[in-house]
Amino acid sequence: MKRSIVMLISALILILMSSICVFADTEAEGESDPYDITTWNIHLNKTTFKFEPYDWELETNKNAGTDSNILENLEYDLPSNIYPDFDEAIKWEISGQYDYIVVDEDYEAGIDYGEFYRYSAGRHTIKLTGKAPYKGTVELSFEVTPYKISQGTINDEFVYEFEEGYTYTGKKICPKCKIWVGNYLKEGRDYTIKYTYGNNKKVGKATVSMMVKYKGNYTGTVKGKKTFEICPKGTKFKKAKGYKKSVYVKWKKRSGVSGYTVYLENANGKICDYYVFKGQKRTSLKITGLKRHTKYYVSVGTYKKVKGKKYYSITDSTKVVRTH
Repeated sequence: MKRSIVMLISALILILMSSICVFADTEAEGESDPYDITTWNIHLNKTTFKFEPYDWELETNKNAGTDSNILENLEYDLPSNIYPDFDEAIKWEISGQYDYIVVDEDYEAGIDYGEFYRYSAGRHTIKLTGKAPYKGTVELSFEVTPYKISQGTINDEFVYEFEEGYTYTGKKICPKCKIWVGNYLKEGRDYTIKYTYGNNKKVGKATVSMMVKYKGNYTGTVKGKKTFEICPKGTKFKKAKGYKKSVYVKWKKRSGVSGYTVYLENANGKICDYYVFKGQKRTSLKITGLKRHTKYYVSVGTYKKVKGKKYYSITDSTKVVRTH
C-alpha cells in the first residue's frame, strides 16, 4: 500500500514538472527576439519599378528601378526597446543585372555629383541580413518593367552616325545608324533593326526605311524613314600656281558629272570668287584681278544635276597659292 502511494506521488510530481516545463517553453516562444530582423515585419511598400533611360534626373525619378528608390520603399516595424541605424544594422544585396551610373556635378544646371545602380528589367530579390548583434535574413521580391518606346521616336534626336551625304561608289550605299535613348543602345542586346533602301546606287536622293524592335530593358516597335544624298566623286588638281595678281589652276577631267565648281578664299576664309562650269570639257581657269603677294586657297569640285537638282561633291580638292 505504501509503495503504491509513493509511486502515485512520484507520477504526480513528474506530471507537474512536465507542465511547468511546457508552460516555460510556451512563454519563451511567445517572446520575440528584438535583434532578429525577421520579426521586424520588413516589406517593400512598392514592388514594381520602371527601367528608365539615363539622364541627369534619373536619380531623382521615383519610378526608376535604382538602388536608392528600392531602399526608400523598405518599411519595417521596430521593437519598442531598440533603435538601430539601418545601414549599421543590416547588410543589403540586390540580385540581377545592373548598370553603375555616375552623374557628374554641374553647378550651372544645379546637378549634384552622384553614383547609383540602375537595375535591368525583370524580377529581382533584395536580400537583407542582420549584422551582429542583429541576426536573421529576409528576402523580398520586386520587378523592374522595360522602358516603353512609342512610334515617332525615330528622328534626328535619337538616330546618330547617319550622314546626310555619301560619295558615289558605283555600288549600293547602305548606311547604318546607332540608336540613342539617353545613351547609345547596343544592337542585338537592346534592339534589332531592319533596313530597306531605295535609289541607293546612283547619284541623287536616296531613302532608307527602318523598323526597330526593342528588347531587353526596352519594349516597343518603331518605324521611321530618312533620306540621304549620293554625291558625285570629286576631282583633283593637275596644277595650281600663283602669278602677278592672278592664279592659274588646272584639274583632272571627271566622267559622269554635269560640271565643275571653283572657288577662291582669302586667308580669313572669305570667298573672293566662285565659278560654275557646265559640262566636262572645261578643266582649267585663270583668275585675275587679285592682290599682289597674297595667300589664297583655291578649291575645285564637281556637281551632277539629277531631276533639276544639283548634287555637289562632298570633298573638294584644295591648294594654297600665293600671288606675285
